[in-house]
Amino acid sequence: MTLENGYAFVDISISSEQNVDSGDVNYQLIGIKTAKISQGKFFFSSLAIMGTPNTSVFLWLNSDLIPIFNTDFITQNNFQKLNNMTNNYDLILEVFLRPCQIGEIYIEEEKICYICPAGYYSLNPTENTCRQCSDDAFCEGGAKININPGFWRSSNTSANIYPCNQFSQACLGGYDSGCDVGYTGIICGTCATNGNSQFFRKGLYYCDTCSQVWIYVIVAFVFLLVLLRFVSVMTSDKNEDNFSYVLIKLITTHFQTLAYVSNVQINFITLPNFLMNFYAIQMILGTADSFLSLTECALELLRFPSVYVLKLFLSVVFLLFGFFLLVIFWFIWGHSKKHSKDKIRFNIVNTSLIIVNFIQPAYINFYVQNLMCDKYDGVKYLTFDLNQVCWDQIHTLMSLLVTIPFLVFFMVIYPLVRSFIFLKCLMFFDRDI
Repeated sequence: MTLENGYAFVDISISSEQNVDSGDVNYQLIGIKTAKISQGKFFFSSLAIMGTPNTSVFLWLNSDLIPIFNTDFITQNNFQKLNNMTNNYDLILEVFLRPCQIGEIYIEEEKICYICPAGYYSLNPTENTCRQCSDDAFCEGGAKININPGFWRSSNTSANIYPCNQFSQACLGGYDSGCDVGYTGIICGTCATNGNSQFFRKGLYYCDTCSQVWIYVIVAFVFLLVLLRFVSVMTSDKNEDNFSYVLIKLITTHFQTLAYVSNVQINFITLPNFLMNFYAIQMILGTADSFLSLTECALELLRFPSVYVLKLFLSVVFLLFGFFLLVIFWFIWGHSKKHSKDKIRFNIVNTSLIIVNFIQPAYINFYVQNLMCDKYDGVKYLTFDLNQVCWDQIHTLMSLLVTIPFLVFFMVIYPLVRSFIFLKCLMFFDRDI
C-alpha cells in the first residue's frame, strides 16, 4: 500500500532526553511542520532545529497517516504506537546539530554560531571573537579573506600573510592567493612548470620560459670570452694594453658589487621595468646562483631530485672541470711554445688565482645563500629556493658535504694559500723565466 502524493500535517516535538514528553527550552523547531508526501515518503522543506551546536536532540514525529503502511514496514522503521487511545504512530529520531564552522564563532551566552561580519574573519570556530581584517587584505565576512596584490598566504585557511617580492609582481592576491603565469610556491618565488611550458629563474626575481634560455646562454658565452680575455691580459708579459687592463678591473669591480647587492632586497623603491630587466640580466653574470639557474630547464633531463641539489652539484663540477681544462690548456700551450716546467707551473698558478679571484665573491655569495632561511607558517625554507626545507635531511647532507666546506675554502683556506703563493711569486720574479 502506498500513500497518495500530497501534503500532511505531522506533529513534531523536540527534547534533549528521550524520556521527556515535552519540548526542551534549549532547543526550538523553526519552520513549517507540514510535510510533503511523495512516493510514500515525507519531505520537510522548511523545517530547522535551533539549539546548542555540536549536541544531539530527539525528534518525536506523530501522524495518523503512518498506519496505512503495512506492519512489516512500521516494525522495520522503528515506528511505535505509544498511545493505544489513538490510531497515531510515533517515530523517535536522534538528530545531531552541527558544530560551528570556519567563518563562525561560538557565543557561549546565546549558545549560537555567529557569522563574522564584513571587515572581520574567523578561521577558528572555537574562538569567541572575530578577528579584525589585516591591512594587507579585504575581508568579506565569515572566512572570506581576499589578499591584496603583492601579498601571499599558504592557503585560504591561513591567516598568515606575507609580502612578495615587488620586482616580479608575481603575487596576484585574491581569496586563493594566486600566482602569475610561470610562478608558483611560497610567495610565488619558484619558477613553475605549466603543462608543456617550463620556466627558469632569470636573475634573482623573475621567471622566464625555457624557450628563451638561449638568449642567456649567449650572454653567458660572451661572459666566458670576456673572462678568457681577462686571463690573457693578466698573464701577458706585455704591459702595453693598459686600456684592456683598466677595463677588466672595472668589470671585475662591477660584478663583485653585483654579487654583494644580490643579497640585498631593495623593497623600498620601485624601478622602471626596463631597469629591472637590465639589472636581472646582469645578475646572471654577477652571481653563481643566477648563472646556475640556466640549468633548471634541464632538470628533468638530468634526473636530479631538486634544483637545489643540481645547482650545488654543478657549482663543484664547473669549478673542478674548469681547473682541469686550465691545466690541460697550459700544458699543451707551454709545450708548443717550449716553455720550461717552471713557466708552465707559473701560468697555471697565476691563471688559477686570477679566475678564483674573479669568481670568489660570486661563489661565496652562492654558498651563503644556501644557508639563509626564511620562515613561512612555522617552517623554514631556503631564502632563494623556497622548494627546499632548511635543515632537513637533504639540506643538512649537502651543507656538510658541499656548502660549508667550500665556504671554508673560499673564505679561509684560499686567502691563506693566495698569500703564501704571492710570497713565493715575489721570489720567483727574481729568476729568469
